[in-house]
Amino acid sequence: MAVVHFDNRHISKNQTIKQCIKFHIDYAENPEKTQNGLLVSSYECSPETAAEEFLISKKMYEMITKRSQPKDKDNISYMLMQSFKPEEVTPEKAHEIGYQFAYEFTNGQHQFVIATHTDKDHIHNHVEFNSTSLDCTHKFNGYKQWGKAAQKLSDKICKEHGLSTIKEPQQKGKQYAEWKAQKEGKSWKQQLKNTIEEVVPQSKDFEDFLENMRKQEYEIKQGKQISFKAAGQNRFTRMKTLGAEYSENIISEKIKLQQSKPKQNKKSISSFIDIQQKREQGKGAAYEQWAKIFNIKQAANTVNFLTENDMDYQMLEQKIQYSTNEFNMVSSQLKQKEQQIKEVLELKTNIIYYARTVDIYKQYQKSNDKQKFKKEHSEDIMKHEKAKAFFEKSSQKKLPKVKELQEQYQILLAEKQQLYQKYGKAKREMLEYQTAKQNMDKLLQIEQKQTEKDQQI
Repeated sequence: MAVVHFDNRHISKNQTIKQCIKFHIDYAENPEKTQNGLLVSSYECSPETAAEEFLISKKMYEMITKRSQPKDKDNISYMLMQSFKPEEVTPEKAHEIGYQFAYEFTNGQHQFVIATHTDKDHIHNHVEFNSTSLDCTHKFNGYKQWGKAAQKLSDKICKEHGLSTIKEPQQKGKQYAEWKAQKEGKSWKQQLKNTIEEVVPQSKDFEDFLENMRKQEYEIKQGKQISFKAAGQNRFTRMKTLGAEYSENIISEKIKLQQSKPKQNKKSISSFIDIQQKREQGKGAAYEQWAKIFNIKQAANTVNFLTENDMDYQMLEQKIQYSTNEFNMVSSQLKQKEQQIKEVLELKTNIIYYARTVDIYKQYQKSNDKQKFKKEHSEDIMKHEKAKAFFEKSSQKKLPKVKELQEQYQILLAEKQQLYQKYGKAKREMLEYQTAKQNMDKLLQIEQKQTEKDQQI
């Protein structure tokens, strides 16, 4: 038997859409839980680049539909967790069942990543699927009873594979009041989830996580179950009622996983603080004293940087010119690659449009009452005509297969990722040289003023 838990993903404060998606997919793909990645699969995307691919589809959705939602209310992806009875299924069989479950639940219309975790007594699948459809024209319909529908489908598939099922499932879908409140952005549970998602990346361990939750003005009650109560909330909310992804163990594991990742080195040089400007903005004497010390440190860092790289002022100017040219060149290549990806996705979308609507359009052409038929099938006819118009403008003599386009898309995406790495390196170098020059210019100005002052004495 398998128990299904579900949740929708919202972007957290101070987090980008890509960071949010990547955070959850990275947790699912953890090699320590998935037999070094052997139990990770995906549909219509690559596990390594899924976050990037999810994001591209969302950009295409906005371009095609001209629709967008406020970031704090947009369901950017969904999670399904499918937990099996201990010793009833092998990891490989659980993974096979999970893939079938994810595919059938999304009707093959949404990208997903599935990872099977074997670190607990009960083997369980994590499925993260894109809220945006493959053709980028609509989003997943998170209807009120979709949790029950997921459990029902999971039971059906488990039966097909000879597994037991739950005769009286204890898990319930959201109560209507809770579902309605979440939809309107007023749910205490959803607010708590959003805060947890925001706080976890900032925490060093679970105790630090609790302290950070207190800073978010949550009252915490610890016992058998940890509970939270926000300002203005009447009753505490227990963590276990939020879903399996919000248990103490899983939150601790997420924090541990992110702490184990290598940290990027910060920039060794920062720009001087304009103390006069800060003074005019109302900063006090304590801040001014701190800023003076900060500027002294940055002056030393700048001189050390030039010394370590055996560089004088003239060479620094040359480095700025070279690094700026390099950055502009890579930026241009990146834009070209993004345009190629956009064209491939647009072609793929219109091929799918055409294939899905060609029969309806033929019926429309043969119809005796075209006006009535068009009224009943307006959306399909509009999509078909839009696809035809696109092909007429296109230079394509022979339309490629969707599978070929998907392969081309994967190649372009890999090339884009390589360019992103070059882009990041070029940007860091350019900014470092520019910052060094700005600091040197200010040091030289200070030196010039001091020289003029000495001459006046």
